[in-house]
Amino acid sequence: MALSPKLSQQEAERCARDLLDEMEIAALPVLPIEIAKRKDILVQPFRSDKPGFAGCLMMQDNRFGIGYADHLDNEGFVNFTVGHELGHYHLPGHVDFLFSDGQTVHYSASAFTSSKPHERQADNFSAALLMPEHLFVPALRFSGPGLKGVKTISGMCKTSLNATAIRYGQLAEDPVAVVVSLGQDIDYAFVSPTLKEILGPIFLRRGDPLPRGSATARFNRDIENVLRSENVESTCCLSEWFEGAPVHEMNEDVIGLGKYGKTLTILFTQDEIEVDDSGEEEED
Repeated sequence: MALSPKLSQQEAERCARDLLDEMEIAALPVLPIEIAKRKDILVQPFRSDKPGFAGCLMMQDNRFGIGYADHLDNEGFVNFTVGHELGHYHLPGHVDFLFSDGQTVHYSASAFTSSKPHERQADNFSAALLMPEHLFVPALRFSGPGLKGVKTISGMCKTSLNATAIRYGQLAEDPVAVVVSLGQDIDYAFVSPTLKEILGPIFLRRGDPLPRGSATARFNRDIENVLRSENVESTCCLSEWFEGAPVHEMNEDVIGLGKYGKTLTILFTQDEIEVDDSGEEEED
């Protein structure tokens, strides 16, 4: 029986923690290529014409190697990709599943772009390995909120802005939403536990349109903003993004992700969001 997304993430977090303990790593940054070398796993650039290819895990005669796309010129993307493949190597059942058909190479599209359960779990493993909660949360308190804080932690962890922002969205103690968009549509989004409690069943789906008046929508109308990694700081109303959400002003930090072709938006506030429950009626 397939794991639920929540249980799958919990297993990924636990497995990554076990590997950090085994390697006796207790400080940032966590360097996945060094971990692979200590596990006698060869790591090297790899060329492939497969669409969306980021990395691969190779197996031959019970020996393993990791390849990452030779066009990746971002240390953070390389680290996340290698961490993803380490996830396939370490997570229970992955090797048997991925190589069950006799193939010797498994290709991955990492960085939370795949909806396949094994790929998502390997992404969660990589995030937990490179940005372990017990080290990431104190760093987050030190660095501050929004894009500025994410940039600071990205440098500390040697991870990409995108992966760091997603981890920020997963672990932030304040109300935070991290949205990745392509053009005028939402690609995917992560919401902090605090904001989830406020929003309840309200969430953003892939393909949902961006709020027309948002800074993100305006930013994305000029593709050069994205390609040049421009960034803007603005404000918005939470209810503009999440229908039925409280009317509360949020900070909206926006940055283009360059050749990746997408835009990263961080919605955040350090103020308490008041939930209007005046519409609820008591039963007599």
